[in-house]
Amino acid sequence: MKADIWRDTMATKINTLTANISSRKAMLELKREQLLGTSRDREEILIETLPDPADRVKSLTDCDIAVQRLDHRSRLIHDIDAALEKLQNHTYGSCERCGQPISSKRLDALPWSRLCFACQSDIESIERVPALHFKRAASAHPKNATPSGAALRGG
Repeated sequence: MKADIWRDTMATKINTLTANISSRKAMLELKREQLLGTSRDREEILIETLPDPADRVKSLTDCDIAVQRLDHRSRLIHDIDAALEKLQNHTYGSCERCGQPISSKRLDALPWSRLCFACQSDIESIERVPALHFKRAASAHPKNATPSGAALRGG
């Protein structure tokens, strides 16, 4: 009797996991197709020769934004492809850094997640530290500290 209950419970869990994986795979494939289907940003990268300096600045700014969007889209497609490959290899849902399972809530929100929340937070805090040091160093620079710049001239 207990074996039957256990078997039914396990079958239910397996069916739920299979449905979740199928759902995530469908979401990944749909997102990938959406990203590949948009080409508007590529057209914005065209560099125009404009006589007005303000128009040139605006054009270059628009171009920079388009390049950033394309870069982001490219990285996202790469992450989606990696997630689809992990689904094929049965390694989907494991953190690439610590090997622990990535929470289902995180995978529901970002099915292409490569890292668990803890590892992602660690990496983001490490990436912010150099920026903070740079800001502190710039504000502590002698040129910024002395209006005349005497510290830089040695006097």
